[in-house]
Amino acid sequence: MITKNKKLYQINYINRYDLLSYTQQKINDINNRSIIIIPNLCNINYTYGGSISKQIAEAYPIVEESYNVIGKVFINQHPGYVQFIETMKNKSNKLFVANMIAQTGVARKPYQRTINYAYLVESMQQIKKFVCQQKIKYNDEHFNISIHSYKFGIGKHCNGDWNFITDLFVDILLPYSNIFIFHK
Repeated sequence: MITKNKKLYQINYINRYDLLSYTQQKINDINNRSIIIIPNLCNINYTYGGSISKQIAEAYPIVEESYNVIGKVFINQHPGYVQFIETMKNKSNKLFVANMIAQTGVARKPYQRTINYAYLVESMQQIKKFVCQQKIKYNDEHFNISIHSYKFGIGKHCNGDWNFITDLFVDILLPYSNIFIFHK
């Protein structure tokens, strides 16, 4: 745990639970005052539909539509960019998907890494900035902002190192919000 501004934040690992179902339950709980952000690793080659992106797009079609709207040229010229899409909201809660443009292709060879850590750091910095802006906007110690994430960037198409990605979560985002990592 890390102490920042008298508040403790932590990384929570959640086994055998679907991130999208869990997140929707949290958003639908009107007694819970929160913003939830789901980071989603996206490709600079303007392809959307990896295993995690596909699940998110099925639940929230606006996320893929929004990715397509910004266009191939913009995506290719702005690696590290984050597109925040509000997908659900009610009286007291909001859910955002953060499309992070930080994958440079699809691995064609075993062990070819296509997640670009420099772009991922830039993306996570933008998520941190967004979290800080929301905290200023709501200025309420009872208002929670959390990151809910799959273990991304480690599949056969990215070949990233989850231990390193976790270190990035700890260094960049953990001082500002709780983090929930979902894995099966």
